[in-house]
Amino acid sequence: QLMGEIQIEVLKYQMKERFECEVDFDEGSVMYKETIESPVVGVGHFEPLRHYAEVHLLLEPLPSGSGIQFVNDCFKDLGGDFREATYRAVRQGLKCAKSILLEPYYQFRIEVPSEYVSRTIYDIEQNGGTFTMDSNESDMSILQGKAPVSKMRNYASTLLSYTKGK
Repeated sequence: QLMGEIQIEVLKYQMKERFECEVDFDEGSVMYKETIESPVVGVGHFEPLRHYAEVHLLLEPLPSGSGIQFVNDCFKDLGGDFREATYRAVRQGLKCAKSILLEPYYQFRIEVPSEYVSRTIYDIEQNGGTFTMDSNESDMSILQGKAPVSKMRNYASTLLSYTKGK
């Protein structure tokens, strides 16, 4: 999670100085997450020699941003057969569930000279973002909003170039 060209150049220099190793960085990739649309029951079983374990589990979507939560109603001493059956139940439940892809968004605050505000608004809208213009302070305009990471990853350098660093 590097924050710009200068930080990348400093890191390259430090790697060369400390470890005598030349490194380079690519653009990276956007990490998407997903959730399920509605509750689903997964069933899995595991049957090694003369043992049998069967697991029924409920997968439910949670509110956005709450992460993953696990609740176990079994005794902890029931052993590895149930663990293997649980893996199979999760896999089977996810196969049956309808997945929803969650696109990551940047939340931004841009202070831009008023002469460039129309260009900035155009860029935000073209890249699928939304914004509000909070205030005008002398010759600067402030835009706040959110936009998809996949579209706005390198926008800071674009903004710096057409505002000439302002």
